[in-house]
Amino acid sequence: MIFPSNDFLKVEFTHFPFKRIDTIKKINNIFIDSLTDIAVNKLFTIYQNPRGRDYYDLYFIFKKEKRFSMEKLIKLARIKFDTHIDYIQLGTNLLKISSFLDDPILENKINIQLIEDFFIKESKNLKDKIIK
Repeated sequence: MIFPSNDFLKVEFTHFPFKRIDTIKKINNIFIDSLTDIAVNKLFTIYQNPRGRDYYDLYFIFKKEKRFSMEKLIKLARIKFDTHIDYIQLGTNLLKISSFLDDPILENKINIQLIEDFFIKESKNLKDKIIK
């Protein structure tokens, strides 16, 4: 959507052939995933094929919702996508954050270093799952 001020809004409609974890909302005949499903989808995308926007989105979800942890989302991703989540691959992709962070259009400037530090820390936390 392009607005008269030449600002634009990208809306993405995605179909996953996977069962949702939580119930969905229906607003104006559009089904909207729960924040839990969105967070799990973002983590799984970072695990498989990271994009800058997924790091931003997941970072802000973690900051807004203290009920989420990386371990909880990993467990839910295993259930939702019926697949093994390899901690080495996930940790590697979390460490790639600086090569994926582009400059999204945001109302307020954010400290990118905080986001990078967050995912680097989360990656390091996975080492206990890898090395026993």
